[in-house]
Amino acid sequence: MAGIARFSPVVKFYKMGKPELALQKLDFITAQEPPDDNELWYVENLRFHIAIQLGEVEQGLAHMRLSLDSTVGQPLAWQQYNYSNLLFAQHYSACDTDEQRRQDAMRYHLFEQAVQPFSHARQARHERLRIGYLSCGAFNDGVISNFAIQLLGSYDKQRFEVYVYDCSDKKADALTNEIRTWAAGWYQKPEGEDFSPQQAAERIYKDEIDILVDLSGHSEGGRTMQVLAYRPAPVQMSAIGYMSTTGLERVDYFLGDPYCDPVGQSERDFSEELLRLPHSHFCYTPSELAYHTERKRQVHEGVVFGSFNNLLKVNDTVLAAWSEILRRVPGSSLLLKSSRAKVPSMQRSLLKRAEAAGISPDRICIEPAELGYMARYNAMDIALDTFPYVGGGTTCDALYMGVPVVSLYGQRHGTRFGYSILCNAGLRELTAGTVEEYVEKAVQLALDKELLAALHEAIPGMFRRSPVMDAAGYMREMEEVYERIWQKWLTGG
Repeated sequence: MAGIARFSPVVKFYKMGKPELALQKLDFITAQEPPDDNELWYVENLRFHIAIQLGEVEQGLAHMRLSLDSTVGQPLAWQQYNYSNLLFAQHYSACDTDEQRRQDAMRYHLFEQAVQPFSHARQARHERLRIGYLSCGAFNDGVISNFAIQLLGSYDKQRFEVYVYDCSDKKADALTNEIRTWAAGWYQKPEGEDFSPQQAAERIYKDEIDILVDLSGHSEGGRTMQVLAYRPAPVQMSAIGYMSTTGLERVDYFLGDPYCDPVGQSERDFSEELLRLPHSHFCYTPSELAYHTERKRQVHEGVVFGSFNNLLKVNDTVLAAWSEILRRVPGSSLLLKSSRAKVPSMQRSLLKRAEAAGISPDRICIEPAELGYMARYNAMDIALDTFPYVGGGTTCDALYMGVPVVSLYGQRHGTRFGYSILCNAGLRELTAGTVEEYVEKAVQLALDKELLAALHEAIPGMFRRSPVMDAAGYMREMEEVYERIWQKWLTGG
């Protein structure tokens, strides 16, 4: 690995959030001395990360495929890490087909062959069922914690025990410390040490977890996937935090619902057995910030469309649809807000692509995310979901603040989060099956000021009464699932 040390200045610029300088430095170094066979994978890996930071998803994916094909000198752990990055980044792509994504994901199980799984006797070991939650970031205040918090704190203490396994490098915050008090057991990756999936797996096995629920999937380089490969628990499930199959044969179940996973449509997309909850496979709990944000809609002369999704989700197909919507609604504008807007190169890239799609710079506003972002929903008339990588937390935030969301759904689980949320809230009419329908629904809603005002008044109550915010009902359904799949394991199913 000594040869790749010469690329450290590139890594430095990348970590500083200066991808353009990183790319210039990388081009200079490789021009001075072309990478040899042992370095090629690393150079292509750097180009992937730089491209993603520049918002160039398709180009980034091409570099990652070249990196994975260049196996000379690439350690197995890096190959596994890189493959997870490929699988996650594919969700941003508007070019990769559903079949391509499925085939790529199904190959991931080959990494299981490198580790020896734990064995488990089919017997009950505890008076209460032990549920372990594994994640790389869900135990800090953020989007995933808004969906996981009920699982961690509202379970039946007479029937279950909860254990938490945090594989992230994030420092504990107030929510982390609160979750610690709820858990019967807690594991945190040792600070300052490299992550060891074997160490985490051994701890889970030692704790005699009955059902291990992963909340991260292939995000963060697939750290939790590397743990699951050891099968530290007899029953393993992927839920909430990832939007496709894990591809791991040692993961038994994937959590879904009738809207994201229609019977007969989704099964072939998963290596896991699908477990469909009756209504919604996630439960939204607003953050403390949301609770304390006043809902007070600002009325505008021109309609303000908006999206607070990750800017990487805003591909050229999305921009073309948004451009057509703005064209057909005179005086309208577009408000975007994202943590990625803090990277100047990302913002410049998006503005350039937006202008190429026909969106005038004076009709688009891009803001970086900040603590009071929930209040900015008051400045939005209609939220426009991204696609094919749709919103989840942002859709819920918008509805909580009374903003109608127009969402385009596809065939895959990960393209149907918005569809599931809106159907559960009684707002199916805001969903669309084609780009043309998506544009038409957004335009017609914008032109019907009376309906738009009525929706702003009605949506908060509709959403709060929906299964997506029914914490008690959600936990009953989840706990019934846990007991059912545990009994299935005990009886040899």
